[in-house]
Amino acid sequence: MKYIELNEIDSTNAYLSERLLSGEITEPTTVFTHSQNKGKGMGQNIWVSDNDKNALFSIALFTEIKTEEIFKVSLATSMAIYEFLKLKGITTKIKWPNDIYYDGKKLGGILIENKLDGNVVKSSVIGVGLNLNQEKFPKWLPNPISLKNITGQDYDAKEFITGISEMVEKKLNEIKDVPFVDLRLDYLLNLYCFGKIMMWKIQGIKDEISGSIVDVKPSGKIVVQAVSGQLCECDIKEIKLIDDF
Repeated sequence: MKYIELNEIDSTNAYLSERLLSGEITEPTTVFTHSQNKGKGMGQNIWVSDNDKNALFSIALFTEIKTEEIFKVSLATSMAIYEFLKLKGITTKIKWPNDIYYDGKKLGGILIENKLDGNVVKSSVIGVGLNLNQEKFPKWLPNPISLKNITGQDYDAKEFITGISEMVEKKLNEIKDVPFVDLRLDYLLNLYCFGKIMMWKIQGIKDEISGSIVDVKPSGKIVVQAVSGQLCECDIKEIKLIDDF
C-alpha cells in the first residue's frame, strides 16, 4: 500500500479519482489529509471535521469484482473498520449501507465510488471519515460521536489510517472469490437494528410499516420483513428508518 499525506485538500476521494482516471495511480494507494474542506458524504451530503482531529482518508483499490456482487466492496470496508475498532476495544455496529455507529450515534462514514468496465468493478475509491479526537460538533449534525467522547483518550490518526487501509485491502482480497451467501451472516450480525422491529418509510407504500431487517443482497439492497410478513427489497433511496435521528 502506497501512502500520500496532504496538509489540505478539497476531497480525498476526488484526488484519487482524478489520478486513477489519468493513469497516475497504478497500485493500491491511500491518501490522507489533515484538513478537508469539501469532504463527500452520501448523496449531496458533506463530511464535516475539525482540522487535525480525525482520520480523513481515501483508499484506491483495483477491485476486480463482478458487478452483481458489487456490495462486497462495502461489506469488506465496513467489516474491516468494525474489526479494527474491536481490536482497540471499541464495539460498534454497521448502519446499512456505509456508516459506523456506536450506541446509536455516528462514529464514522464511508463513501465508495466504483469504476465499472462491463460486468466487472475495475477499481474502487473508498472514502473514510472516522471521528477520533474531535469533542464538539456543529449543532446541525444530528448524532455525531468520537472515540474521545467515548473513552476520553487521544488517538493517533496515522495509526488508524494505515491499520484500516491494510485491513480493507486484506479483507477485500480474502472475500473476492467467496460466494456472497457465505459472507452475509457475519455482516448481518453486526448490522445496526438487525432483527429489531423498527418503523420504516418505504417508497411505493403509503403508510409507514413496522418491520425488521432480515437480509442483504449482493447488489447491496436491504430486505425488510414487515410484521404482516410482507418482504420489501430496497435500495438506499427507497427506504428510510423512521426511528432514527
